[in-house]
Amino acid sequence: MEESYAVLMKNITKKFSSTVANYRVDFDLRKGEIHALLGENGAGKTTLMRILYGEIQPDEGEIFVWGKKTVVKSPSHALRLGISMVHQHFRLVDSLTVAEHLALCSSEVRFLSKRKIENLVAEYFKEYYLKVDLDAHIWQLSAGEKQKVEILKALIRGARILVLDEPTSSLTPLEVKDLFRVLHKLRNRGYAIVFISHKLGEVLEISDRITILRKGKKVATIPASEADPVTLAKLMVGDLPSPAKNTHTSPPGGEVLQVKSLYVKNDRGGIAVRGVSFSVRKGEIFGVIGVAGNGQRELAEAIAGLRKPVKGEIFFRGILVNGSGPRELARRGLAYIPEESFKTAVLPELTVAENSILRYYWRFTEKGFIKKTLVEKWAKSLIKEFDILAEGLHVKAKSLSGGNLQKLVIARELSSKPELLVAVNPTAGLDISASQRTREKLLEIKAQGSGVLLFTEDIDEALQICDRIAVIFKGSFKGLFSREEADVNKISLLMAGVDL
Repeated sequence: MEESYAVLMKNITKKFSSTVANYRVDFDLRKGEIHALLGENGAGKTTLMRILYGEIQPDEGEIFVWGKKTVVKSPSHALRLGISMVHQHFRLVDSLTVAEHLALCSSEVRFLSKRKIENLVAEYFKEYYLKVDLDAHIWQLSAGEKQKVEILKALIRGARILVLDEPTSSLTPLEVKDLFRVLHKLRNRGYAIVFISHKLGEVLEISDRITILRKGKKVATIPASEADPVTLAKLMVGDLPSPAKNTHTSPPGGEVLQVKSLYVKNDRGGIAVRGVSFSVRKGEIFGVIGVAGNGQRELAEAIAGLRKPVKGEIFFRGILVNGSGPRELARRGLAYIPEESFKTAVLPELTVAENSILRYYWRFTEKGFIKKTLVEKWAKSLIKEFDILAEGLHVKAKSLSGGNLQKLVIARELSSKPELLVAVNPTAGLDISASQRTREKLLEIKAQGSGVLLFTEDIDEALQICDRIAVIFKGSFKGLFSREEADVNKISLLMAGVDL
């Protein structure tokens, strides 16, 4: 066994009931490299790495760590072997401080001492650009800072093999750059890093080699220097999906949503939305674009009835709805896809079928009781139309991958025949095919006369499908463009807070 390999996985097979998650997959990871694991949602990437991390056991196959054949029995065993995994959804306790988290990870800090912890992390702060406020509580941190805490936890535990599962899914562009700087430094110091993703540009930028999985099988392993986006996309999904095009030319109808001088607070009591006014018309997609954390979430939640405005007015279909809750708004015809919908818009202990009617259960009742046959027929149609990978209608939602949970929420909301759809980053975290399918569905409901309020951080997506685009910065609209007027450079500058 070559000493340069930190990990060798041979013929790994894993089945969940009738679903084959991995089939005879070979994967190797060298010391001092970043090896990307690329594939669509549900391709088997996370399953393969959960096997390496000891969270689940393979049905077949062998694993070699540092040249020695081993059975990774559990995550604690993996940590003893020098393997740590940073999951897509951070495993942190909001009420604890950063210092408390790091103290729990170290055998050296038996009693909580700020000085001991500072000494412990000083090298990591200096050498690996991982500085974070030790006194801050987890709930106060940005996604990028939380990720730094997760990486610090791994390094303090002595990990030399790091597995990062969709590490950029919740990060801003600036936070992605910070993360890549950290990973380059770690790689140069001999760490072996697995970078799980489906984002082609990031994979090409950060990795040394790329392994592509498709429907549980390994398709290829190629040097990043020899790859390009088209080749990788074809290996991931086969024939490339055609881009969604906004070709519906009928003029929009009347206003379905009016927002007037709206002010909304954030969770910390500060003003997140400042005097925003706009309208969304029937048969149009109105895009709101900005860097994460500029009031998008608070604005969307206020419109969806989840957050009470400080002042201002929201009219839905001509009716003032400031005091209306999400259930009333859903009955009136407002559909809502929240940010990170796979976490916030599903109940993991309920079944796939139950989650498919979660916000619209009254439509499936007869004499006051939910009719099972109607629910099953509905859920089957969503699974087929939106290509949701699930073992069945009656498995718990938590058995689905994050991408497939997101597709379930999107399917439920888009298929509700809404008067207005409010969607917050609906394609973030989805693979190429699912993203294109979602954009096509947004264009379909627009053509059917629905209004769409789309919050996105993707300029290309906004230019591709939106009829009008507003740029938000620090809670205020800094510019409003028609599709014809929209300019990438202008939008980028406004997103950065530069006044034109």
